[in-house]
Parts: sequence; C-alpha cells; structure tokens
Amino acid sequence: MKKFLLSAVGVLMLTVMFAQTNEVTKISSSFNTGNAAGVSELFLSSLDLSVDGNDDVYSKAQASQILKSFFDRNPVIKFAVNHEGASRTNDIYRIGTLSTKTGSYRVTFFLKNEGGKYLIKELRIEKAAGF
Repeated sequence: MKKFLLSAVGVLMLTVMFAQTNEVTKISSSFNTGNAAGVSELFLSSLDLSVDGNDDVYSKAQASQILKSFFDRNPVIKFAVNHEGASRTNDIYRIGTLSTKTGSYRVTFFLKNEGGKYLIKELRIEKAAGF
C-alpha cells in the first residue's frame, strides 16, 4: 500500500510538472512569435496587466486586445526566459527579455494553478533599462 501511495504521488507530481512545462513553453513560444492570441489563451478570466502605461486589472478580452496592440506596435524579434521560480503557494513565475524592432522589454508573468492547469494571473511588460 505504501509503495502504491508513493507511486501515485510521483505520477501526480510528474503530471503537474509536465502541465506546468507545457503551458510555460506555449507562453514562451507565443511571446517569441508575437502571438497575442496564444498568450491570451492562458489568461485567467481577469488578470493584473501592465503594458505601455496600461496598468490595471483587466478582463481576459481587454487584456488580449492590449497585448495584441502592443505586439502590433512592437514587432517581435525574439524572446528568452532569463529566470524562473515558484512561490510557497505553488504559483510559478518567469522573467524574460523580449527583443522587438522598437527596443527591448522585460517580461514577467505569474501563473496560478487552476484545476490542474497553469494560467496567467499577472503579466508585466516593461521597457528595459537603457532604452
């Protein structure tokens, strides 16, 4: 029984880690191509968003439009994750650099586990220092 319980916990942990990796990979790939719809797909129904002076809590639809406008004005060259971590509440975050034709930006996104799926609860896109 003890072996079974340990195996079940191990499988559950691997499933959560895979889901987390899958969602982070999708978000990173979407940032890398300037795909606002791909990022927005993983937004919570409302989220904290800070992009180009738009700093508030927005609905998923509003945040999606703001992100699309940002990508339209700032064509993406590439995106790279520089740092990753997790909180004590099992929320995860990533910090990366978004290079665009108009300059570089620091991107930070926080994900919350909602029913076994990690969704973006906060997204910040800030002009990188020196630009």
